[in-house]
Amino acid sequence: MRALWRVLAGLAWAVLAVLATAGLALAAVAALAELPLTRPFVASRLVRFLDDEIAGSLALKGLSVLPRGGIELRGLEVYDPDGHLVLYAGRARFFLDVTALRNRVVGVTVDLESPSVMLEEEQSGGFSIERAFEPTKGARGERPGRARGG
Repeated sequence: MRALWRVLAGLAWAVLAVLATAGLALAAVAALAELPLTRPFVASRLVRFLDDEIAGSLALKGLSVLPRGGIELRGLEVYDPDGHLVLYAGRARFFLDVTALRNRVVGVTVDLESPSVMLEEEQSGGFSIERAFEPTKGARGERPGRARGG
């Protein structure tokens, strides 16, 4: 019985160490996003990550980390795949709610300041803003429009 308690205690310490390391990593990223010398680096990495995930493209003038764990993007511009501006926001604030993560639910709150949305109807019947936010990868990891297996 005593050996079982030691194993469980060791496992608990290991979990705490992983959580502490993750917290330190998040704090380091937040600090890098706030420092004047590293802020452009973090902003460019964020824009590159988002550009890779959506069919359109993004432009960003500034980035700040907010007190409640949010992110503020300044001068956010979103373009459709044809290069047409579809969304502009002077400031966009994003907050994540992970209180229901156990149920595999993540909430996102978005606050747009001075937004401008340009809606252009596509020949296919949708809107250009829809195409801008389409994921670049399909369900199996392929790019849209590519045949599977080839």
